[in-house]
Amino acid sequence: APEARGAHWTWPVVAVLLAAFFVGVRTLFGSGESQYYIRGAHTVSLILLAGGVALMVCWWTRQTLAAVLALGLTFAAANYVLVLVGLPYFERFKPVAPLSASALTRDPDARVIQYRVALPSMSWYLGRPIEEVLDAPVLQERFTRPGETLVLLRASDYASIQALAPTCVVARGPLFDVKLRSVIDGTAMPEMLLVSNRCER
Repeated sequence: APEARGAHWTWPVVAVLLAAFFVGVRTLFGSGESQYYIRGAHTVSLILLAGGVALMVCWWTRQTLAAVLALGLTFAAANYVLVLVGLPYFERFKPVAPLSASALTRDPDARVIQYRVALPSMSWYLGRPIEEVLDAPVLQERFTRPGETLVLLRASDYASIQALAPTCVVARGPLFDVKLRSVIDGTAMPEMLLVSNRCER
């Protein structure tokens, strides 16, 4: 029957998909030379490949129950590695906590502004509201106020504000905020900067 033939080819198709994921994960996230390297991704790719091979063996020997178990174990093992190894390493792509710590280290009372970027969690780390500014003239006015002004912005926007006031970079960190095309092309991740108008410190 057509339904039986379709079901018969389900496992090879799933095995091929696992092999494709093996190539993708290993190439994009498992190489130490990749901009997007994530610890544990190489192991996950090998688990997916092993799962694909196991499915093909089960399909060839017509062991449907074993194929179901193999697929379940494959996803469980991959998830286990991602949660225990990959997620902690992924924290390096989250710049808010270390940049907030840098701001508090310099001056807990410094004025902190987010320029053309919105990272609400920074308010939680600093324990106070953060002003969001979109226009350069407004930011320039903030720089003229007494005390230190710290500005969080993308590195690509830094050149546009350097004429507003003397500033310097006090901390920086990568931001995992990219499109799939950027990952495939190996484009560098956006970088966040914390700049200050009190560079003599």
